[in-house]
Amino acid sequence: MSIITKEILHGHLFCGLGGGTAGFNDGEARVGNVRAMFRCVGGIDVNAAAIKDFKKLVGMPGTVLDMFDRAQYKAFHGIEPPVGWREATPDDIRRAMGNERPNIWFLSAPCKGFSGLLS
Repeated sequence: MSIITKEILHGHLFCGLGGGTAGFNDGEARVGNVRAMFRCVGGIDVNAAAIKDFKKLVGMPGTVLDMFDRAQYKAFHGIEPPVGWREATPDDIRRAMGNERPNIWFLSAPCKGFSGLLS
């Protein structure tokens, strides 16, 4: 029985330094003679330092991109966005994924915005 290998693409929003990405990259699944191998197509995070570490950890560049819309930015930071800031678009996200379509989206959103400790 020959093994059939399928490539599963994964993309990461709020990727941080890439721990989740590294886990996916190391993963493998097998059912019968079908084996799945995982390949990251991109990661997005607002933190430039995290994206620098992302490249070191997972071996591919990530994209620095703020996923807030203007109202969310103002509500979270309490101020208007800086000059030059703009809302992310679907095209920005597609470019960050190398114009490939992930089979899996892994989201690791910061808990700060969801925490009752900040209310």
